[in-house]
Amino acid sequence: MTKQIEAKEKTFVSACKNHIAPRPTPVRTRWSVQQDLDLRFAASIFEDVEGGVRSAMIDRLQMAVLRSHQPLEISVLSNAVRVLGNCRHDRFHTVARACDLQYFLSLFCSTMTAPEIKGIRSRCKFHFCATFEALEDFEKSATTDRKDCRLVFVDLTPMRFERYSLLPDDGKTPESRRSGKLIRFTMLRASTKMHHAIFRAKVTPSTAVVTEALAFEAAKAVTRDVFPQGLFVSEPQSEPREHRTIVATTKAIDAVEAVAQFIVNALAEYRTGSKIALALSDATGLVDPTALKKAIDRHPLKVQIAIGYLPTRISVGEVRQE
Repeated sequence: MTKQIEAKEKTFVSACKNHIAPRPTPVRTRWSVQQDLDLRFAASIFEDVEGGVRSAMIDRLQMAVLRSHQPLEISVLSNAVRVLGNCRHDRFHTVARACDLQYFLSLFCSTMTAPEIKGIRSRCKFHFCATFEALEDFEKSATTDRKDCRLVFVDLTPMRFERYSLLPDDGKTPESRRSGKLIRFTMLRASTKMHHAIFRAKVTPSTAVVTEALAFEAAKAVTRDVFPQGLFVSEPQSEPREHRTIVATTKAIDAVEAVAQFIVNALAEYRTGSKIALALSDATGLVDPTALKKAIDRHPLKVQIAIGYLPTRISVGEVRQE
């Protein structure tokens, strides 16, 4: 019996080590080369289209999420991109048949996996421990025997164009080389459920909330109750308020209104349910937390939502507090 247990333990440990071990350099090189070939192939399909694959993809991705009023899982997003009708319709079907549109979208948008977004959340939790403590206090106060508080993490990352795809903008690219403000919206729900959106944002002044201390002060100014301290709390509305959904367009849209709409619709805050504690990591500087709270309040909320604002800046693979 002991030998069987030892054998099982050895097998389990061996399997875990193989699973988490870094891939050999030649394997990583082959993957990188194959991904580059797939991106090149997709770009070649759109060579004679104005703006090329970049404009075609950004237009379609933004239209897909605005028509559904919320960010989508990558599989649903690929279906929405493929079926949206416009002059590039057949070209997207060509990409889908040749190298799988879902796979190409993931490459083009540089989408993160659940472990990667959890890594960003962990680093944010280290740098903004006071905000996460406030969120945990809110969760404890909101949790009852029948209902649990829903925990959500949202990451906003500025993006820049590479040759055939998008990459996180580390702020070192000269302003003259940037083609507007592109934002990648990533939402992590229930530890594994990922929602994505790419959209063009209007160029607006950066928020003055650049530290955790300033975020706490701003939250005190706009939140009625002192507790939970440091959070932007939106209360359910007894009477429905007038709000306008963003019209599906390929032009640049207001980042604050877009993020508010994405959050409300993705979490179905217009339905009765559990309270929501949301940590918002903003590396763009375009989403002022006070303005975001006001934008969310304009929606017909049925549940209480508390947002912990994390004013971060992302340089490749790093999250740091300003």
